[in-house]
Amino acid sequence: MLETKDSILLILFFGTSSLILFFGGMLLFVFKYQRKVLLHQQELARKEEEKQKELLRAVIESQENTQNFIAKELHDGILQEMATLRFGTAHISSQFKKHELPLDSIDQLKSDIDNSIKNIRQLSHNILPSKLEEDGLAAALKSVSAKINGSVTIASSTTIEGEVLEQSKDIELAFFRVAQESVQNAIKYAEAQHINIVLEYATNCCRLTIADDGKGFDIQTITSKGIGLKNMQSRAKVIDAKIEFHSELNKGTKVVMEKLYI
Repeated sequence: MLETKDSILLILFFGTSSLILFFGGMLLFVFKYQRKVLLHQQELARKEEEKQKELLRAVIESQENTQNFIAKELHDGILQEMATLRFGTAHISSQFKKHELPLDSIDQLKSDIDNSIKNIRQLSHNILPSKLEEDGLAAALKSVSAKINGSVTIASSTTIEGEVLEQSKDIELAFFRVAQESVQNAIKYAEAQHINIVLEYATNCCRLTIADDGKGFDIQTITSKGIGLKNMQSRAKVIDAKIEFHSELNKGTKVVMEKLYI
């Protein structure tokens, strides 16, 4: 009888110990799993924060490049022309005081003024393209293809699909700058022969696709180092749009930017 009780107690002891070990192991597993999930979430948050900082740096760098470009154009071009015009007007004034009629000087001054107006207009165009301002995104993209076809040995086309949506100038400018950057990359680096631009309008979205048949690139390498691509990502983010890059070596590149309206 005592042996039976001892056996039962022994079984209960080992059973209870096993249950304690089992539940202890389960608790340890759950704790480690939760810790792993937490660490993973923290790593994702860190990467997202770093990505946001990288995009912000790209935006700031793009703005600084634009400001430096404007400052250089003003200093080296327009301000120098203004100084020349100032000298020209002083020369004409002195001739008038001598009762001379400076027709040649006046004609030259007029020519210089016309040239300055042209340069100022060009600088204004570089900051905000007049075609975009006056006629909208579709017309501005068509003008990009027209300029390519008229100036370089590359064929380009722009196709507009769907009914044009009314969008703010900030959104249209972001789309236009992405198209410009993509086209410049195709011409400068990709050695492309054809560049196709497609602007698609749907009920709830606007999608821009720029595709070329150039030599392509390694997506992972370029997207981590290329300032141009970071600038495009920044422009897309500012207007809450999505942008994707598709490329393979010797198979061309495609840039797709999409803005959804819900």
